[in-house]
Amino acid sequence: MKLGPSIVEKYYTGEELVQGSVAMDGLTRANVITQTQSIQQPGYREDLLMVFPEAGQYCVIDEAVPANSSITAIAESRRLLGVVAVEAAASGTKLLSLQDQLIASANANMPAAIKGKVVANLQNNMSLASFVWHKTIEKKEGQGTQSVGFNIELPNKTNKLKKPLFQVGTVDTSGNLVKPKSYDPDVVDKVLTLGGVDEWTLKSFLANHPFHIHVNPF
Repeated sequence: MKLGPSIVEKYYTGEELVQGSVAMDGLTRANVITQTQSIQQPGYREDLLMVFPEAGQYCVIDEAVPANSSITAIAESRRLLGVVAVEAAASGTKLLSLQDQLIASANANMPAAIKGKVVANLQNNMSLASFVWHKTIEKKEGQGTQSVGFNIELPNKTNKLKKPLFQVGTVDTSGNLVKPKSYDPDVVDKVLTLGGVDEWTLKSFLANHPFHIHVNPF
């Protein structure tokens, strides 16, 4: 159950804590990204590391969003998603930064053969190079561009549809959707080179529902 904004404003008034984002949808980042908010689109997942400054209760907040940023097109107020209860550290324990915590953990747990490399990477802007299994795609590798638009045609008196029609089409240089049609598994509109790199521009023409993939990490 989500608790309303009045509960949030009354009981949870502290400063935002820094989050350390280490992966998106199971894909390890090149570096730990520090932030105070995590933006989650439909289907998204994020792995975060946190360092809490002291014992106590910390809230997880679903922040307010305007109507144009909501999938329902309705403005949403702040909500309390949950509470994290943090126990006091052992007496004499020194509070370390996230970077120092990661380095200490690497020194304690990494095999000797790779420990030095892992620690050196973490000391260099919290690099996670030792854990990234996919290489970064550079802009210069691009071989082509693709432009695709998504639309949902809703039933009305004119089209006489009995249910929503989900469409895919091409977006022209003016940003208009061209020749939208329903998905057909027997029709191939895009022929790409295996192992190639294309830059795709995707646009939604109805509802703020960002493109995402449920089957694969994305």
